[in-house]
Amino acid sequence: MEKRKEDIDLDKNIQYDLNTNSMDVKGRYVDENGKLINKNYDVFVEQFENAEYEATFIDKETGVIIKFNSIEAKSSALPLVILAAVARYGINYAIKTYEKSNSNRYQNKEFW
Repeated sequence: MEKRKEDIDLDKNIQYDLNTNSMDVKGRYVDENGKLINKNYDVFVEQFENAEYEATFIDKETGVIIKFNSIEAKSSALPLVILAAVARYGINYAIKTYEKSNSNRYQNKEFW
C-alpha cells in the first residue's frame, strides 16, 4: 500500500541558517511495518515560487544527494513524501524568518 502525506505521522526539527540559506532538517516517522525511521538532512533551497520549490537534500548519514522538485514529487511514495512534508514545513518557516528579519532590519532605518 502506497503511503500518502496525510498517512504519515511525522516528527520534525528544523533549524534555518540565514547566512547560508540552508536548513538542518531532522525528521522521524513510523514506516508501514511500525519501525521508527530517523532522517537527518542538510537542505539547500535553490528556487521558491508561490508554494512550489526546488531543493537539494543531502542525507547526513549516507551522503546521498536528492534533488527535490515539489511539483514532480506530489504523488511520490516514501521517502520523497517524507522529504516533501519536512521541506514544506521548513521552507515556510524559513520564509517567515527571512521576512521577519528583513522587516526588522528596515523598520529601524531612516529613508531620508
